[in-house]
Amino acid sequence: MSTTAVKCAFCKGEGVYPHTRIACKVCNGKGMVTVEGSTEECLKCKGTGAETESGLPCLKCGGKGVLAMKEEK
Repeated sequence: MSTTAVKCAFCKGEGVYPHTRIACKVCNGKGMVTVEGSTEECLKCKGTGAETESGLPCLKCGGKGVLAMKEEK
């Protein structure tokens, strides 16, 4: 299974929370996250990585903005 590195959707690759200087907890301040296998956009947050109501990281994708697609054998 391959590992894919994608830009953190929650902090938009900046490594800090929006409008603060606090390190992003989704990517640990790296600006990138890894996802096992191929990816597809998270339908719950529409790829933003954030819950629309609260602005917190999306619970479905963990703030990554993408979900790993299940590989069929």
